Amino acid sequence: MAGYKGEKSLDYYLSFLGEGYYIFNDIRLKGETYYFQIDVLIITPRFMLIIESKNISGTLTFDQKHNQLIREVNGKVEGFQDPISQVKHQEYQLKNWLNSKKLPDFAIETCVVITNSNTIIKIIGEERRNTPSIIKSSNILFEIERLNEIHNHRKKQNKKQMSQLSDFILNLHTPPVLNILNEFNINVNDILSGVFCEGCKTLSMKRAGGKWKCKSCAKTSKTAHTQTINDYYLLYVLTLQTSNLETSPISHQVRPPTNFYHH
Repeated sequence: MAGYKGEKSLDYYLSFLGEGYYIFNDIRLKGETYYFQIDVLIITPRFMLIIESKNISGTLTFDQKHNQLIREVNGKVEGFQDPISQVKHQEYQLKNWLNSKKLPDFAIETCVVITNSNTIIKIIGEERRNTPSIIKSSNILFEIERLNEIHNHRKKQNKKQMSQLSDFILNLHTPPVLNILNEFNINVNDILSGVFCEGCKTLSMKRAGGKWKCKSCAKTSKTAHTQTINDYYLLYVLTLQTSNLETSPISHQVRPPTNFYHH
């Protein structure tokens, strides 16, 4: 829930961007060998911006000498993967991906956005050249405005070019495949299958004569299967084929949709 609220706080501020911006959330592309995923990718007429968003509470210390993120909260100190290194690696991968697809040579900028408004940010160590900005969600518009000024000398991509690039990226976006049973170590035999009877609250409905009939209470229904399908959809985000609905209702993959919007 905290992560979701953090995402919403960033989305809120990005919603104030004017026209001419393409915004992708959780875009996932295939590199030469591995996939890479970007929290937020913004395409502007003159540059691209990669945002690595973190919703972490407490006091965060970015140690730029040792490339690590340290959090202190309630007297406990713990380390996290360095978001600066993460977003710079994403920049490297995106540059290679654009080159491999022979796409326009966009300047690529990066920044780390802390979405928890109560978090305290500290930075230690000597700042390196081209180090990404570390900002709060509320400052993202000012950061984009600053970058627009830096790249003001660059030739603008027109609306048609930006739309074509956006479509190209969307078409090559590959959502992660997640097997829920493996993810949570659930045995397939622990999943109760069947069609639920609203009358006696059992999984005893059977198909006969174009309708469902309960073996326990004899209640009939033409739509009893609808709730079963909805339940499986909510659990697995099913991609169903009619032919395997009854024979293999468990082995489904999650393919979450890409969040994309255009200003």
